[in-house]
Amino acid sequence: VTEDPTWPIKAICASLLALLPMFWFARHFMRFYVSGILFFLGLIQLSASVVVWSVSVPMAFYLSPFDWTMFL
Repeated sequence: VTEDPTWPIKAICASLLALLPMFWFARHFMRFYVSGILFFLGLIQLSASVVVWSVSVPMAFYLSPFDWTMFL
């Protein structure tokens, strides 16, 4: 297993991506128990992490920036 040297950048991106949805959910669903809120906040963070990982893996190993531009 090799370490990913860019993991801190990916972690920051995932955290920033999840920040607004997590705040919105916690604010609008205050009627849930704390454990339920934490569970759903964890799911939001997991989803953001998967999105960042799914975008970064092809960019790092398979596709060039030109390929991404053509793809989008």
